[in-house]
Amino acid sequence: MGTKIRVKKENVPVEIPTQKPPINSPILSLFVIVVVIIVALAFLTFSLNSSTPDGGQENIIPDDNQDTGTTPISSAEILSSSNYYDSINYNHIVGEIQNTGNVNLEYVKIVVTFYDASNIVVGTTFTYTEHDILIPQQKSPFKTNIASSDFTGTPTNYTLQLTYSATNNNPYNGLEILSNSDSTDSIGWNHIVGEVKNTGSQTANYVKLIVTYYDSGGDVVGTTFTFTDPLTLTSDQTAPFETNMDLDDTAGSISSYLIQVEA
Repeated sequence: MGTKIRVKKENVPVEIPTQKPPINSPILSLFVIVVVIIVALAFLTFSLNSSTPDGGQENIIPDDNQDTGTTPISSAEILSSSNYYDSINYNHIVGEIQNTGNVNLEYVKIVVTFYDASNIVVGTTFTYTEHDILIPQQKSPFKTNIASSDFTGTPTNYTLQLTYSATNNNPYNGLEILSNSDSTDSIGWNHIVGEVKNTGSQTANYVKLIVTYYDSGGDVVGTTFTFTDPLTLTSDQTAPFETNMDLDDTAGSISSYLIQVEA
């Protein structure tokens, strides 16, 4: 049987410090800083994820009723009108409409009601502006035609009413009138000749020239239109045009004219 060695336990006094010694290890200090940063990032991520139901970035949906600073306004105004009879006893009203709103207008319709001296309706007719689409502040002439035999009495006055529709369509703006000149022949017809160029990148179809004639006071006294020859202009192509206007088919003396082009 082996010998057992007994370990004698002695009561050795051990000094217990009153506080922990300071930790001066640089590595431990760096570790503490990294831990603090990780905790801060985790808290920030949690805050962002809990701000939306799907845990993603919040999408703000614009309020349709919020005022964006520009309210669409559809409006038009009759600038002037004149009434006359031509040589074959047709009654005509010529005038000018302006788009006074801030959106494009189409189907601008002018309805005429004729009255006799007792304010009884004796006739009615309608027409549209020569321009298909009016951009804001643009002007367009119009002209109505009604045979005197279509009146049920003698017209002494008339009223004009406008209807129109707002549109997002835009007229082609790549057409330019390069030059024009006018002359009046021996039988009293006014002729305007000129040239149009398609300066845009698209093909322009049915290129139309619209002429508005004014008297010395700026009121419309006549209007006419024509098309280029050929009708279609590709990009960078030019074409001539000529209008013809019987000066007897006007509401007064012509002092000036305005040519506009559309397609």
